[in-house]
Amino acid sequence: MGWEAWTTVSVVLLVLGLLAFTRAAPDLIFIGAVTLLITFGVLTPEQAVSGLSNEGVITVGRIEGYAAPRHERALVAGLIFAGMVLAAGMGWLTMLHAAMLAAGFMIICRCCPSAVARASVDWQVLLAIAASFAIGRAMETTGIANAFARTMLEVAGDNPWLALAGVYLLTNLCTELMSNNAAAVLMFPIGLATAATLNVSYMPFAIAIMFAASLGFSTPLGYQTHLMVYGPGGYRFTDFLRMGIPLDLLMGAIAVTLIPLFWPFVPG
Repeated sequence: MGWEAWTTVSVVLLVLGLLAFTRAAPDLIFIGAVTLLITFGVLTPEQAVSGLSNEGVITVGRIEGYAAPRHERALVAGLIFAGMVLAAGMGWLTMLHAAMLAAGFMIICRCCPSAVARASVDWQVLLAIAASFAIGRAMETTGIANAFARTMLEVAGDNPWLALAGVYLLTNLCTELMSNNAAAVLMFPIGLATAATLNVSYMPFAIAIMFAASLGFSTPLGYQTHLMVYGPGGYRFTDFLRMGIPLDLLMGAIAVTLIPLFWPFVPG
């Protein structure tokens, strides 16, 4: 690995340490990390802001008080919501466009005051999500994740069960530090190469990657929805570690045990 890779490793460890042991705002930590990566030439400014283009990420802020529900607009709101689901489900609009259109109709039809709508967007979490995508991009471009994956898979040797467990573990680790899509894209060719080397079916590895990329619970970075509740719920980074690591291990054990039973290494 080159100096860019080691710089990225240092920055990622710094981010995890600050999230785990300080009460600093996550968006400030992430923005500072991305600034360091740009300063050292690991990321370009264009790569750093690429996370802002990820569709479907809309967050709401902490609920500071309680307001009585307005039942007189419930039917209108329900129809708008049903229209959003129908438009997205039928493929007429993307989920982001359908949601934004529905939000606009909610305001136009006075289901939600515009001031309340503006106040509900958690800009700190949005910035944290965008910055986390940039950090994940740095891990990809510097080759850290790829080198780490290949090194750990060598430990599994010729045992397909150990190799499957290694692929699952590495995919899960990657998805905790970058987006689930990036983790799946990174690990899929490695899973295919591992299956080919062992002369077994690629399906168990593909399914394991699919599950592992979607079952990251131990950090707020594991999925956008984690960051959506991170701020409003008043959680700390250690809360995710305490509850998420056992869940990661449990789901991993179940997946690695059952996947080869439904998708055998050597199809009959």
